[in-house]
Amino acid sequence: MGNKYRGYYKAVDANGNLITYNPGDVVRKGELYYLATDNIIGHSPEHGTRVGWVSLGAGGSGGSGTDGATGPIGNTGPIGSTGNTGNTGADSTVAGPIGSTGATGSGYSNATINGVTLQMTFQSAGVGFGSTEIIGRVVGATGSDGAAGTTGPTGPTGGSEHILGFVLDGQGTTLVAQHYTDFPRVAEMEGEVYEVGIRSIDSVPTGFIRFAFNKLPASYTGAPGASLEADGERLGNYTQLSSGNRGITASSGLPEGISAGDLIYPNFIGTGMTQKLQVFLRYRTT
Repeated sequence: MGNKYRGYYKAVDANGNLITYNPGDVVRKGELYYLATDNIIGHSPEHGTRVGWVSLGAGGSGGSGTDGATGPIGNTGPIGSTGNTGNTGADSTVAGPIGSTGATGSGYSNATINGVTLQMTFQSAGVGFGSTEIIGRVVGATGSDGAAGTTGPTGPTGGSEHILGFVLDGQGTTLVAQHYTDFPRVAEMEGEVYEVGIRSIDSVPTGFIRFAFNKLPASYTGAPGASLEADGERLGNYTQLSSGNRGITASSGLPEGISAGDLIYPNFIGTGMTQKLQVFLRYRTT
């Protein structure tokens, strides 16, 4: 089974759901094309082979060649022979029958009309008809192919977009509203967070869930006494998922900047926690 081109890389679909890329899928990111060698969810092609992406490189397309020149005019064909004369009827007071029609003669000649040279075929009927049919066609060998066009210019490079997400599973029990600092994620490059989202398999039963992302600046890493929860800085405002709903995407209080090496983790408040939650943020390079 061949590779499947999936277009420009997107982490989520129009509904905010994470997109799964399967082995053999090909995507474009900036000027480069990438091949998925594994099932990939939420990882940008810039992460490379450690998450299953292989770069295929990039290249422009050559333009079309121009049409070849018109070939030379073919030689004039020979003149056709004259048709035979029909037989003469016998002497009688009654008119003899008309002789049979002679064979059709034919010939070729060139004619130029509005700068276009045609080879003309003349076909004349024998005695008793005198009709003439003229057939014209352009003659000459086909011109050679034009030279290949030059390679088109490379398009401009666009900014890159990234997604950073967490899946929380209570393993059959309701999750606790708290700061989840046990498994922070590392921001891979400098940029600005412009959107956050939350998804739940089950609807929020009662009350609400409010969540936000916190960052611990890279400068705090390894500093004596540094604490994720105490020193973490909230990114934007809390986003609320109300009773009866399963997901929401929002941008309240955003954008806010992050730096490469910042530690990111989610925190929750509210009384409507469910057993499984997925939260994510989107950021782009500046």
